[in-house]
Amino acid sequence: MKGCTNARRIGRGKTTGLSIAKKRRKGATGKLHVIIPADKIVAVGPRTVNFMTEISIIVQQHPPFNVQKWKGVHDVVKERIVMKVMDSFVVDGTSTKHTKEVILDTIKRLH
Repeated sequence: MKGCTNARRIGRGKTTGLSIAKKRRKGATGKLHVIIPADKIVAVGPRTVNFMTEISIIVQQHPPFNVQKWKGVHDVVKERIVMKVMDSFVVDGTSTKHTKEVILDTIKRLH
């Protein structure tokens, strides 16, 4: 099997976010709660993993493929990504401006 070219790779594959979508549907508002303290640039609490996973899925789907670095991504695309994340989550503990900064910083690290 080692030298065979038709061998199938064993692995988990790309995440599609199905479990996060199920959790959102169970909620009253259709959004998950995440906490971002004003003095930190990361999300904390029980939904942090869901927050990071959702951002990574959105990053895979939205930026253009011909851009090598995050600073090359156009501001319109960045704003669209931020709005998509904010549509999926209710952020507690911080202002909207700080939330956008945290989301953009997280996306920058993931890209």
